[in-house]
Amino acid sequence: MRAGVSFILLVFNLFWVFPAASFELTRSAACLQELRALSPGWAPQTDAGPPELWDFDGQNGAQFYDVDFAALYQLTGHKSIDEILRTRKASGKTNHVLDIFGSGLMVENQALADSVTGIRLGPLLRETDDPYTRDLFAQRPPTPPEILGDATNPKTWEALRTSMKERDIPSMDFVAMRPMGGWKQKPFTRTADQNAAAVALMVENVLTVLSKEGQFYFSVSVPQAPGDLRDNRILKNLVKRIEAETPYRLDLIAHQSSINTTYQLSGVLHPK
Repeated sequence: MRAGVSFILLVFNLFWVFPAASFELTRSAACLQELRALSPGWAPQTDAGPPELWDFDGQNGAQFYDVDFAALYQLTGHKSIDEILRTRKASGKTNHVLDIFGSGLMVENQALADSVTGIRLGPLLRETDDPYTRDLFAQRPPTPPEILGDATNPKTWEALRTSMKERDIPSMDFVAMRPMGGWKQKPFTRTADQNAAAVALMVENVLTVLSKEGQFYFSVSVPQAPGDLRDNRILKNLVKRIEAETPYRLDLIAHQSSINTTYQLSGVLHPK
């Protein structure tokens, strides 16, 4: 009973923070419930992790993102993250950027962004004895605001919405998700259904904060999922629902990763 009351209060509170997101919150909750049913014994992590550093956090982070998003850019008529932000800025639009599983360091020219926010389990590691890494971070701007927590945990997204409200960010205009290793290390990415349910959960969460003209690009490694995940029933239903009930469309592609031979599922959520 207590868990049910807590969920009701969570949805009630978030309705007042982001009224338009209230319907999508119920979708996110349903996706999380399905992912848990597919992953016995698993639950979202409740605490933040230790400081971490991925190759995508480095100097060439934008290059990794753009290579894996290249096929998606062909669908949306863009060339790179930098080009997307420059085009929006030139037309007078805002550029509020969210990086899931990262700190937003793929925005190399942060003057193009009105805000940059990262969602990651552990804070970006900046203190190190390694001379290469130390010199690398000496060349980078300060780390953008980070929301620390498990991206599958509703409380992490509640913390994001609270942070957005405090910083006068009405919605996110460009969202990226390109986890280097954090995705395939999760216990819920062992089967095709688990991967599909996890992707659906991330898409539904992003819908709660995405602007009407916003875009969400993602690419995840799913080496243990046989076949083409685009044919999975969960993702097929997600694509149909988004097409029927939202102002967006979801396009999915399957390809090999830019850095290894693992199977890659990529997608873009963008206005119709």
